[in-house]
Amino acid sequence: MAEEQISPLKDFLITYIMPEKCYEHLFLRLNLTHGPCVKIVLSKLMSVWMLGELIAPVLQIWVVLQGGSAEGLSLVSVLLQLLAVSIHTAACILHNFPIGAYGESVFVLVQFVLLVFLIQYYKGNTISGCVLLSVYSCDVPADLSSDLAVVVMTMQEWSVRLVITSRVASPFLSL
Repeated sequence: MAEEQISPLKDFLITYIMPEKCYEHLFLRLNLTHGPCVKIVLSKLMSVWMLGELIAPVLQIWVVLQGGSAEGLSLVSVLLQLLAVSIHTAACILHNFPIGAYGESVFVLVQFVLLVFLIQYYKGNTISGCVLLSVYSCDVPADLSSDLAVVVMTMQEWSVRLVITSRVASPFLSL
C-alpha cells in the first residue's frame, strides 16, 4: 500500500501545535468545542505569542545597534511600553507573585530601558537619556512602596490601554 500523503499544514500542526487526536477532533470532525484540545492549542499559541513579545525588543535593539540610528523609533511609544511593563512588574511584586509570573516582564523591562537610552543616545541626547533613566530608576522603588500600592494597582488596570496606545501612536509620533 502507498504511504499516506500528509499535507504540509497537517504536518506543521501535529508537529508544533497539537497532538494528532486533537487534529482529528478540530479539523476532521469539526468539533471546535473539544475542551482538552482547545486548551492545548490555546496554550501553545499563547506560548508563541509570549516568545514573540520577548524577542521583539531584542530585535529592535539589534537593528538600532547595527544601524547606528534610532530612526523610526518613537521615544513616546517606547516610554509608554516601558511604563506598562513597569506597572505590571510592580503589581506582581506587590502581590507577592512568584517570579515565574512576571520574570519575562523583568527581561522585557530591561530591554525597553536600553531602547530608551539608545533612542536618546543616537539622537544626540545622551545626557537627557541618562537623566530620564535616573528619574525612572528612582521612581521604581517608590512604586513598590506600600503607600503607592493603590496607585500601582490603578495603573495596572490602565497598562493594557497604554500598550495599545503605544502601538497605535507609534507611527504618528516621531520625537
